[in-house]
This record gives sequence, C-alpha cells and structure tokens, in this order.
Amino acid sequence: MKLRKKTLLIIGAALIGLIVAMYLTASMLLVHDFRHLESRYVRQDVVRALNAINDDLDSLDIIAQDQAKWDDTYRFIDAHNDQYVVSNLVDTSFTDLRLNLFILINPQGEIVFSKGFDLQRHQEIPIPSSLSSHLTLKSPLLASLKPSDLSPIAIQGIIVLPESPLLVVARPILTSTASGPSRGILILGRYLTGTEIERLADITQLSLTVDSITQDTENHRFLLFPQTQPYTEDIIATQAIRLESLNTEMAIASVPVGDLYGQPKLFLRVKVHRPIYKQGQTTLAYFTLFLFVVGLVFGGITLLLIEKLVLSRLTDLNTAVNEIGESGNLALRIDVNGEDELSSLAEAINGMLQALADAQSQGQESEQRYRLMAENSTDMITRHSPEGVFLYASPACRTLLGYEPEELVGKALPYFIYPDDLDVIVKAYRIILQQNVIYTIEYRICHKNGDYIWFETTSSAIRNSTTGSVQEIIGVSRDISERKQREQQLQDSEASIRSLYQITSCQDLNFETRLQQILELGCTKFGLEYGILSQVTLDPSSALELSEEKNYVYHIIAVVSPNDSIQKGQIYKLEDTFCKITIQSKQPLYFESIKFSGLSFCPAYKNFPIEAYMGTPVIVEGEVYGTLCFWSSQPLSDPFQAVDRDLLKLMAQWIGGEIERQETATALAKARDQALAATRAKSEFLATMSHEIRTPMNAVIGMTGLLLDTPLTPIQQDFVETIRSSSDALLCLINDILDFSKIESGKLDLENHPFNLRTCIEESLDLLVTKAASKNLDLVYLIDPCTPNQIIGDMARLRQILVNLLSNAVKFTESGEVVVSVTAEKLDDSISEQEINGEQYPHQDSSIRYPLPCSYYEIKVAVQDTGIGISPTGMERLFQSFSQVDSSINRQYGGTGLGLAISKRLAELMGGQMWVESQGATAGDPPANFKLEQSLDSFCLLDGEGGDEEENKTEKIKKTRKGSTFYFTVLAQSCSNLSSEWSTLHELAGKRLLIVDDNSSSRQMLKLQTQAWGMSSQTVKNGARALDFLQRKQFDVAIIEMQMAAMDGLTLAKQIRQLPSCQNLPLILLTSVGGKNLGKSKSIEIAACLNKPIKQSQLYNVLINILGGEPLEVHVQSQTYLHSRNRGTLRASQDIPLLAEKLPLRILLAEDHLVNQKVALQILQRMGYRADVAGNGFEVLEALRRQPYDVILMDMQMPEMDGLEASRQIQKLYGNPQKSQVMRPRIIAVTANAMESDRNECINAGMDDYISKPIRMEQLIQVLSKCQPLQELAVTLDSEITNYKISNVVLNSPYPLTLITADHTILDHKVLQGLREVEALEEVIEIYFDTAPELLEAIAVAIANLDAQELQPAAHSLKSISGTLGAFNLSEQCQKLELLARHCNQAQNLLPQSESETIYAQIEIEFEKVKIALQEELSRS
Repeated sequence: MKLRKKTLLIIGAALIGLIVAMYLTASMLLVHDFRHLESRYVRQDVVRALNAINDDLDSLDIIAQDQAKWDDTYRFIDAHNDQYVVSNLVDTSFTDLRLNLFILINPQGEIVFSKGFDLQRHQEIPIPSSLSSHLTLKSPLLASLKPSDLSPIAIQGIIVLPESPLLVVARPILTSTASGPSRGILILGRYLTGTEIERLADITQLSLTVDSITQDTENHRFLLFPQTQPYTEDIIATQAIRLESLNTEMAIASVPVGDLYGQPKLFLRVKVHRPIYKQGQTTLAYFTLFLFVVGLVFGGITLLLIEKLVLSRLTDLNTAVNEIGESGNLALRIDVNGEDELSSLAEAINGMLQALADAQSQGQESEQRYRLMAENSTDMITRHSPEGVFLYASPACRTLLGYEPEELVGKALPYFIYPDDLDVIVKAYRIILQQNVIYTIEYRICHKNGDYIWFETTSSAIRNSTTGSVQEIIGVSRDISERKQREQQLQDSEASIRSLYQITSCQDLNFETRLQQILELGCTKFGLEYGILSQVTLDPSSALELSEEKNYVYHIIAVVSPNDSIQKGQIYKLEDTFCKITIQSKQPLYFESIKFSGLSFCPAYKNFPIEAYMGTPVIVEGEVYGTLCFWSSQPLSDPFQAVDRDLLKLMAQWIGGEIERQETATALAKARDQALAATRAKSEFLATMSHEIRTPMNAVIGMTGLLLDTPLTPIQQDFVETIRSSSDALLCLINDILDFSKIESGKLDLENHPFNLRTCIEESLDLLVTKAASKNLDLVYLIDPCTPNQIIGDMARLRQILVNLLSNAVKFTESGEVVVSVTAEKLDDSISEQEINGEQYPHQDSSIRYPLPCSYYEIKVAVQDTGIGISPTGMERLFQSFSQVDSSINRQYGGTGLGLAISKRLAELMGGQMWVESQGATAGDPPANFKLEQSLDSFCLLDGEGGDEEENKTEKIKKTRKGSTFYFTVLAQSCSNLSSEWSTLHELAGKRLLIVDDNSSSRQMLKLQTQAWGMSSQTVKNGARALDFLQRKQFDVAIIEMQMAAMDGLTLAKQIRQLPSCQNLPLILLTSVGGKNLGKSKSIEIAACLNKPIKQSQLYNVLINILGGEPLEVHVQSQTYLHSRNRGTLRASQDIPLLAEKLPLRILLAEDHLVNQKVALQILQRMGYRADVAGNGFEVLEALRRQPYDVILMDMQMPEMDGLEASRQIQKLYGNPQKSQVMRPRIIAVTANAMESDRNECINAGMDDYISKPIRMEQLIQVLSKCQPLQELAVTLDSEITNYKISNVVLNSPYPLTLITADHTILDHKVLQGLREVEALEEVIEIYFDTAPELLEAIAVAIANLDAQELQPAAHSLKSISGTLGAFNLSEQCQKLELLARHCNQAQNLLPQSESETIYAQIEIEFEKVKIALQEELSRS
C-alpha cells in the first residue's frame, strides 16, 4: 500500500473518530439537560396532584373540626340525644359534605355512634368490618385518648381498606370554646374512589390514577405522606418520582404514597406529555449534521497540505534512493531542498553511502588478509556443506594429510574418518546443525600414506540471517597425535601405578605373594621375560678370610621365569651379574638392546642371556639391599618410556620399605615378647607369692581370733588386737597385689550375673558406716530414677571399686560429707549385644541368655568428698601403680597406691572409664564431652524452691566446693526394663513431708527421692525454721536429723509435740551409727528411727507403713521396738539360749553359698559362737591343719571338693583310731538331701550327725549339745594320708530322714520367723535375690546343653538356699531336677530334654511366686 493511501486512511479515520467523539459528548450533554428540564416539569405536575389530595384531606379536617368543637356533639357523647342525630346527621348532610363515614368514640374507646353512606347510591351503608382493626386503642386514630394532662391532637391520613382507599380525619371532641376535657374522638372518612379521583383530575387538569402497591414495589425507599402544608418542588426528591416512558409523546410519573401507619400502600400516577424531549432530539440532529460538514472541510484541507509539504518530497527521495540501488554506484548522492527532517534524512543517507563505500574497501582488504592467513596457517581451515562435503580446504592439508586442496574439495568427510570415530562426527554435525554453538571434537583421520592421525577440529555453522538455516560449516583442524600419545602414556602410567597399589594394599596376601605379583606386573608392563629381586650379601667364605678385599654374592629372593630356568634361592657371584653395574649407577639402568647400550662385554652374559634390561637398586635403611631387575633374551623394538622408569622406582621403593617394615616389626615383636614374658613372669611371681603369703596370714588371723576368745589381760588384749588389725591390713594389701597381678597377666575373669544395683551401693556404704561415724562424716547417696534397678554384671568387682573410692574419700576427709551419685544413660539400640559383651566381658560365654528383656546402659557413678583435695600437679601420678600423690600422704594416711590403679582397670574391663576432678583440674580418662559446670549442675540436686535451699545453687557450690570427685562408668545390661521399684506410689502421692537436717546433701537426697514418690517435700536446715513452718503449715509426716548444731532431734521432737496441731504428727528420727542413746525417745512417741546412710528402700517402707496406718518394726541400735501411729510398745524377742557359755566350742562352717553362710553364722552368733567359714573341702582341710576345731558343720555338696570327700580326707588326716576318737572334730552333715541313701553316704564318709536344711534353731541346739570340746593335747596330725576304714557308726539324729514335702503355703512362716528372730531375714532375702537368678541361669544353660554334670550341683544349690528360706515347694521341684540329673550321671545317659524342661518351667513359675512373697516380707519388715 502506497504511503499516500496510508496517509488518507489515517486522516479519514482520525476525522471520523473526532466527529463520533464530539457527537457522543454533545448528545450526552444535551440529552442530560433536556431530561433534567423534563423531570422538573414532571415534578411540578406531581406536586399539584399531591396538593390536590392534601386539599381534599384539609377540607375533610375542617368539617371534622366544626363537628368536634360543638357543644351539641360534646353533650351527645354522654346524653345520647337522638335529636342531635336527626338534626345534624341526615343523608343530605353526608351528600353535601361528601362524607362516607361518621364515627363518634367515647374516652373508653367505645363507638357511641357510627354511620356509613354511599354517595353514588345516596343511601346509608354499614361501617366496613375491615375498619375495626383501625379503631383500637393502639391505633393512631385514637391517639387523643390519653391522660388528661396531655393536649388532644388531630390525626389525618389514608387508610387502605379492601373496599377502597379511605381519606380519614380524627379530632378530639371539645366544647365550642375548644375547652375540655375531651369527651372522645370524632372520625370522618371519605373514600378515594374513581369519582373522587376524576374530581381531583378536573381540578388539577392532570390525568391521575391511584393504584395499590404490589409485592415487588413495596420496598420503595422514597415515600410521600399526606401533610397539612402544601407540597413544593424542594420537598420532593428527584429519586422519589419514577418516570416511565410510553413513547416519544407521552410518559407516566409515579410516586409512592404512605398510609396512616407510614407504610407504602398507594402509587399516585400522573400521565404527562413530552414536548421537551422531542425538542431535544431535534436539536441533537442538527448538531450532528453540523459536525459532519465541518469535518469534511477540515479533512480536505489537511490532505492538501500533507501532499504538498510531505508526500511529494518523500516520493522524490524514494526515486533517488532506488536509482542508487539499481546502479550500485555508491558515489551518487541525493539532493533534497529545505531544512526540515527530510533534508536531514537525505544527508544521513548520503553519509551512509559514504560509510558503505569505505566499508566495502576495508572488507576487500580484510578478505585479502584472511585469505593469506588461511593459506599460510599450520591449522587446516575447511568449509563443508551441511551434508559434510568439502567446499574448501586450506593449503595446510598438504602438510597435515598429504592431500592437495583440490583432492579434498567435492569429497565427503566420512570417507577419510576412522570407522570407530564416525559416530563422533555424526553427533558433532547433528549438534552444530541444531544449535548455534561452537563444537570441538577429537577423532582419527586417514593420512594419504594410509596411517591414521589424531585431529582436533573446532567447527561452527554459518546460517542464513533470514531463515536461520545452515549454509555451510567452517572447521579449523590441527594434528594432536603427540598429545594423544602423551595422554596414553599417562593413562598407562596411572594404570600401572593403580595395579601396583592394588597389589601392595591387599592385606589378604602375604609379602611373598605380593612380591611375586609385582614381578609379574613388571614383566607385563615392560614387555620383558624375566623379573628378579636379589639380595647382595657378603660372601661368608670371604668374611672368614683376613684379606681386605671382600667378595659379595648375588642371592635370588624372588623370580619370574618363563620356563623356570632360574629358581628362587640360587646364588651367583656379584661380578657375574648386571647387579654390580646397576648398584654403581645409583639410577635405573636400562637398554633396549645390549649392542647399543655402550656397555662392554659382561660375564653376566654367560649366566643370563640378557639382550634388553631394566634394573634399579633396592634401598633398605639407607643401605643397598640388592637389585630389582627385568630383562629379556630378545632385544626390544620400542624404547623404554619415562613412565616405565618411574614405575620401576616405585616398585623398588615399596619393596625396600616393606622389607624395612618387616625387619622392624620382627624386632618389635621380639622386644614385645620379651617384655610380655617379663610381665607374665612378674605377675605369676606376684600371684604365687600372694597366694603363699595368704596361707600363713589366714593362720595368723585365725589364731589371733582364737586368742581373743581366751582370758587376756588388757595389755595382752591390746597386743592381740593390734596383731589382728595389722593382719587384716596386710591381707587387704596381699589381695590388692593379687588382683593387680591377675589384671596385668590377663587372668582376671569378670562374672556376668543379674544383681540389684541399689543393694550393691548400699552394701558398699555399710562397710564404711562405722569408720565414717567415728569421724562424724555424713554418707549420702542418690540414684537417678532413670537408672535401672536390676543390671547384669560383676557385682563383687563393682562393689570393690565403690568400696575403694569410698574408703579413700572417708580416709582423706576430716569433716563434712561423702556423697555418692548414680546416673544412667541408655545406649543406642543399634549397638549390638555382641559388641558390648565383647568389650565389657571378653571372657564371658556368649551363649548365655537371660529371659528378661534387656537394654544397655552406661552407668555413671560419682563419689564426692569434702576432704583435702588433690593438687593439679599430683593428679598425674594418681592412677599409676604403687604411687601416691606425694610421700607425705603415705606417711600420714598409709596405703600402697594400688587401689585406684586396680579400680581404673576394673572399670575399663567393664567397658567404662574412670577420672577425677579436684580444684578445677581433671585426670584419668574423662569423656570428650565432660564439663565441670555440667557435672556440678547434674549433682546439684535441689531446685532452690522454698525453705533454705537458696544456698544450694550451683554457683555457690562452685565457690565453696572443696575436696575431690571421682567418676567412673560401666556398661551394663538392664534386666528390669526400668520397671517401677516402688509398688504403692499412690499411697505417698500428694503427702506433705517436712525434712529437718543441717546437712544440705542429705536434704537434697531426701527431698528429691520423696518428690520422685509424688510427695510434696519442704526442707529446712534447723529446728527454729522447722517450728516456724509447722505453725504456719500442715504436714503429714516429718523427718528429723538427730544430731544438729543448735537444736538436736530429740529436743526438736519435744517442742513439736508441744504444738497443738502436731501432737499426732508422725516423726522419723535419723541417727548415725554410734550415736547417742535413744532410749528416752520412747516417751516422745517417735514413729521410726533410721540409721544413716539412709537406704531408700527402708525409707520407702517406713513412709508407706506410717502413712498407711500399718505397724512397723524400727531398729534402734541393739533394741527392737514396735511402734504404731498412736502408741509404742516393746516387743520381747524369743529367748535364744547362749549355749556358748555352757558349752564353748570351736566351730568350722563348711558352706559354699552365701545365703546359707549368713543364716548359719547369725544363728551361731545369737547362740554366742564365733564360727570360721570354709568354702569347700580343700579349705576345710587347710583350716584343720592350721588349728583344731571341735565341730564341723559340713555341707555335702561343695565345689572342688564336696563334704563327703572332705570327711574321708579328715579320717585320713587323723589316721590313728585313738587320735581320731580324742582329737578329731565332730562332723555334722548339713544338706537339703533328706533321702535314706544320702544318710548312708554320710555314715560311710565318717560323719557323726546330721541336720537338714533349712537349719532350724532347735535342731542346731540339739546336735551341738551332744558335742564336747576336744582335749587340749599337743597332738601332731599325720602328714601322710593313710587309708582309713570307717566303722559302722549310727547317726544319732532324732529327726527322721524323709523327703521334703511341699506345704500348702509358698513360704514356711516358722522358718521366716526364725530368721527374723536372729535378725537375718532382710539380708538373707537380698542375698537370695542375688544368688537365685544365677543358679536359674546355670540350670537353663545346663538343660540347653543337656549337661547333667553341671545341672546336678546347680539344682542342688537352688534347692538348698530355697529350703533355707522356707520355700519348700520350690525346693521340691529343684530336688526332682537334681534326682533326674543324678540318675543320668550314674547311668551315664544324656539328660532327657523334655522332662527337664517341664520341671524347669515349674521351677520358674514357683520362683516368681517365691520372689513376690519374699518382696512382701521385705516390705513388712
């Protein structure tokens, strides 16, 4: 389309748009003005119509006023004079006044007179019934019927009735002088019928209609109400009038009218003419015509001006440019007159033509230069078609490929490409054609001589600027064959080094195998046939000669030979090999052919036909060890590379290093073996010496014990006690040395059995109670609630660590306290059981399994004291063997310095570690995350709430903290699964407890422990504060420390009893061992007394019994009291005769089980006897050799040597029958086996009497009463064991030997009562709980292994200790299992698995019952 046409269209469109815009604007303005004017005229008509209705209402109101303010009407209301009706309310009056309704209503709202009249038919009609709802007292028409003090008012309006709208007026009835009071209401009405509407239309000269408002128009927001004043245009809003156009000539104006109640009920419609609207349409048409004409004239003028001033000049400019383009003459120029933009455009075009001419000249020069560069470049520049055909090749193709450029042009590139690289070319072409990128590829191309060389080509596409299609491809290629060769060599080197590394790093191969593989690798990489590692050593024959010249030999250490022509171990003279030359060169010696090596003839050629060779010296510890060489009997065509020489050096270095390492390892192993042998010899010597020393020490201790039982003077008593205490100390030292030697020699085996952790800690504290009390030290312990109750481990060794640390703490603390804190952290479940068991108990049998669910915990124990502390410089020697912090410690406190070293090693054997903290410094093996502040916070147990606990904040502890803290950890299995240890916590929950103690740690322990039971605990540090609290608060129980500084416990208890609210408050006294006498506490009514350190189980039982209202036993020193909550009485214990006063006997108890030992020793002690204990038959014999005994209580089944064999050996020891009668002790069998065969075995073995388990007091008294002390004769026992034939001695036991029969109860109460009387019940039960699970486990393992030999003693032991506690049902089941095992052992048969498992299941069930019953006994005691 020409520019002229475009200009015409643009101007025409602009003019049309302008005319349309002006038309729309004018029409909007004109139409708006005309509509406004029209609405104004319509409003005037509506106002006239509304005023007509108002006038009608006003006329009706005037009539009502005349009738209401008339004395006749006023009197008629009361008199009801008919003359008034006849005279004034006749039909003519209704017709003349145009009335339809006349109603009179008295003040009570009752109609006095009413009349309706039809004006059209001129007859009286009844009052419409629909009007009744408007005549109620709530209606606005009767508003004047109000209290007399209000002025009467007139009401007028419209009521819409079903018959017709009604104009209604209501006036109060007054006198003619308008005075009152009002006698009622006068109501006049006139129907707004069609006749009345026509009368109003005639008056206003308007077309009027009145319609009822329908449902859809009743919510009109603008309402008009009839009013007394005339309507004006300002009163009526424009929005109140709704104008509906019928046509261009007529319109209807509607306005809503409200009724008397203010509701829109009527539409007043006025039909009006529209002359103003018609005039406006005519004016708009004339204005539009005017705009169109003006637009045409303006457009024509505009087109003429643009044609002359712009278009014609542009045409001339276009013609000139076309002429230059057709001619191609850039020297032509354009001439345009004027100084406007067109002239500037012409000048710009002329400048562009000049620039194009200059660029054309420069392009030609640049093309010439690039052509010269392409023809002289060493890189080959090519142009290809998109199909890969050569379009151009630079002259460099002659040098690179040997082809002339003309030979390449027209040929396809794939023709020259190596077949394996065609995919690379195709991929590159595809990428270049699809993407606008520069792409570089490497490939092999064929040279004219037929060889393939490596090319690197960088290519890019030249595209059509319009379509984007590829026109041709430009490529720049260069020869990279040398670079590829270097890369290949580097890859070969890496592969060789990798292969060498794989050989040298393989730990599964020994040195000889790896050495052989290295030689094979060298032969393969170097292309040689032989590989030899040799060692150059001095010739032994020349070493013996005195000549200064030394001869060396060439010893083959390893060899790779194709036909085994050379063997390992062959020896040659060094001069007959190339090794000498290789050593002298000090660098790898190599040649591809010996002819061109430059070496003279070598004698080695006779032994080794070497043509190609590569070798290097092997250096070990800076000296030449030998050579590593590879050679071939044929010369090589390819030369050795530098990579080959480097690989040879690496081989030689590794071989030299490995030989050096092996020699060093051999020397170290030899030194280690010597050290271990010395250590073992030392440990064995210590163990042997300790054992040998213990034997006479036992004799010394035993004899001093006997000596103490004889009458002695005070000086003698002091000497003997000194000997006894020194012997005990020496025995402890020997035991430490023995333990240390076992640890050093690796012979210390840890047991792995379930035990109660709390019991272990309490027993350890019990051992130090007396010593701590003598120094007035407080012993306190607290176990974190998250710590498992039952764990699996070595209780004895754990107790040994605790006792050692506690002993040190008490020893080095002169005042204050010793606190034991125990926490536990559950280990990750991913840690395997084998891993932990392997670390903790390396000698434990992994086949043992426990039936209870187990989790692994790290138990952390801290022993903190307030003693002298440890200086940071002295900590370095703390855990060393036979060393102490300094010599002054040994002089003042004594000790060997072995205790901490043994404890630390024991903790490590249990999978843990030990460390110490004192004065801000640490020593030992603290964990990596150990921080002193966190440790202090974890053991600062009180939260500081209430009472006097503010002083227990961590910061204050840090400032005033003294002494040292020893920590150790052990790994253990929990077999309690953190089950609740306290069964009746709900009885303590919410109970209020007052704790009075001047020791902060004791308060901490008591408060946290009782809070863990759910109690609300309040702590105070002295009696004054306690009394103050008791006067302000109520408590359920109080715990009072006996020994406090300002006010002791008894004084405080007396003052508490004087308080009215605390006379029945249960009080618990805390006393220390060796404290003051508490006999007078009975008068104060103390609920219970507990000895320190407080055992949490005892505290729990006491609180449960007190708060539960149950009686409890409270032990105060050596007296036993029974207190209730309201009274305390003394219970007399059963009388136990002191038989020792009448019959002094030296008694030896032979028993291996701790439960039975404890029971027997307690019974004997109550009878006044002090018995020695032997754990097996060997110890019995050793004790008899050491000293004489009057009675031996012999258990039948013991480890190593049982009671029967021990009795036989005793008979042999005493040999002579007369000596036997006079000096042999009386042997009393003590066993749970009550069968007749067992009795016969005892008789045959030489025993004298028999009692059955469990040991009963009356039994023991009876058999001991038959014994007599042996004569004090100096008789020497036979040193040689002789054969002894026992006589037929009848056991004179009064008790029949019968099988133990099961009672109907779980525990025999007589047996329990007997243990309770000797004050051994609690301790025996605790020992039973420790021992019985071990025996059950041993029984389970024996049954699983069908091992009757192991089953019989385990079942017997469980039967024995169960019978001791009165568990006869359990004992009977164990006896069945023991008999089964015994029969299998005698018949040498395998154990019947099904039968034994059935019995074992019954044993487990019965054991659980016994366990529950014993726990109940513990809670009651």
